[in-house]
Amino acid sequence: MEQMEKSIEEIRALLGISAKAPAQIPADQDRRELEREVTRLIHQVGVPAHIKGYRYLREAIIIAVKDVDAVDAITKKLYPAVAKTFQTTPSRVERAVRHAVELAWDRGDLDTLEMIFGHTISSMKGKSTNSEFIALISDHIRLKGEYNEMD
Repeated sequence: MEQMEKSIEEIRALLGISAKAPAQIPADQDRRELEREVTRLIHQVGVPAHIKGYRYLREAIIIAVKDVDAVDAITKKLYPAVAKTFQTTPSRVERAVRHAVELAWDRGDLDTLEMIFGHTISSMKGKSTNSEFIALISDHIRLKGEYNEMD
């Protein structure tokens, strides 16, 4: 667990993102627009829409965009919040998200994965963890929201 928290902090440091920085989503950005952007990105990285983990992952990323600290407490805060939304258990959410992440790394678009994950991916390291995946996509959206209007 300590190693995972350390790697998330290293990734944030590389991206120049403070762990305690407030989410910088424009005030007029409503949930529907955010959901569209998250959906577009997870489609691009190759998460199939027909699996449960797709919906859970989308909700987890939306929560993480709005609350950067949620990724730091993924098992205590994020998974339970997603589980409550979908009336399931946090362990089922974790497993379904892990499956979705595995499929993205196995079948996903390498250019999009490279764009979002950059040098944090390597053939030796393999796929990212659930928290790395959620943190990097939510950070990507948050940063894009600071500098560009979302589609």
